[in-house]
Amino acid sequence: MFILGRIFENVVAVLAHWANVASLLVLSLPRPKASSTDDVGQQGDIKHPTNLTCAPAASNLPAPPLEYIPVYGEWERERYPNLPDARFQIPASKEHAGQVYYLRKGDLVGFGTTALVERLPSGDAIVKTPPQNPLNLAEECMNCEAVAREAEVYQRLRSGDGKDMPTIPKFLGWDAQSCTLTLEHQSNGDLATYLRNKDAVSRVDLETRCKWAIQAAQALASLHGRQVIHADVAPRNFLFSTAQAVVQALNRYCAKSTS
Repeated sequence: MFILGRIFENVVAVLAHWANVASLLVLSLPRPKASSTDDVGQQGDIKHPTNLTCAPAASNLPAPPLEYIPVYGEWERERYPNLPDARFQIPASKEHAGQVYYLRKGDLVGFGTTALVERLPSGDAIVKTPPQNPLNLAEECMNCEAVAREAEVYQRLRSGDGKDMPTIPKFLGWDAQSCTLTLEHQSNGDLATYLRNKDAVSRVDLETRCKWAIQAAQALASLHGRQVIHADVAPRNFLFSTAQAVVQALNRYCAKSTS
């Protein structure tokens, strides 16, 4: 099993190398331009919010800590029928400028640098929401634009014949007003989480490992075939579509190619 483990580690190392190359390429890509005649900019079928104030506020005072505080969503009233109405509403005041109250759209899945990810009550979809940042409006604007670009990529990948690509999660919707992206939820988890389970990994034979590596390469090739570069190729961004069959490439950090 030591030999098998080394082989799989080499495959992951190769993917990591290409991730670095892709990241360098994406740094040179132009950012999408917003229309000056509309409230939102049009990029394909995805509307980009342009009514955000992105200039940071000037202040010589030390910034308070940034604190995100979830508030129960309406969908949770049935779960918590005895809670008062106030627990389902954003408070009218806050203790300091760094506090950010937000209504929960579903159960928390992850909190990344550019988006909060929640699993919707239906269980078959996730929604990505860029976090507010009252202490750094430029960063808040950048996060919203990053999610908008991701939505644009998903929209681009399903264009043409109108069919979804089997190697990426299904695009379910984009809301320009709230800057939220909705995708199908893969309940079987990601490759990185699976690899941390040493007992499970030790039972994976060489044939299966090679199959996963090939599927990962095919997922990336399907993106490149649509002129899309994945900027964060890593095990955490490959999802299991079934209990033992990878692989979908999670487009968490995608950008359009210029070619």
